[in-house]
Amino acid sequence: MQAKEMNSEWAVVCEDDAEFPTNVNFEEFIMKHKDSKAIWLDGRNTRNNNDGFIPGACMNAVMYHKSIFDVLIKEMHPDTSTLMHLWGVKRKGTPMLNDFYIPFILQENKIKGSNCAVTINCNKFKSTVSCCDHEKEYSL
Repeated sequence: MQAKEMNSEWAVVCEDDAEFPTNVNFEEFIMKHKDSKAIWLDGRNTRNNNDGFIPGACMNAVMYHKSIFDVLIKEMHPDTSTLMHLWGVKRKGTPMLNDFYIPFILQENKIKGSNCAVTINCNKFKSTVSCCDHEKEYSL
């Protein structure tokens, strides 16, 4: 929502402990994946530097184009989402963490994403994220 308010062309959303390499070139990623509206910046994905590849996780840093801000804002909020219920049907038993849900949003909306292999240092501290469904609790 902040990126939309600032009228930015792209927004980079990253983990709070992400450290980019000094030579990172966001323009290069955009030019390499001209049709993509979400670009993962993560070297851990198994098909690195793949155009049209939406990883199933690895959300250390992701670039989002302004053309999908409204879709993400709508689908991330439980009062406006049309996909949260579908998640429960299609991904039964999978915790609804952003790492899994955001790629699902893109896939269901046929939004092109890509991956660039960038080594981003992170994991400086233990994650305290957890989520619950009505039957289990998941902790990272």
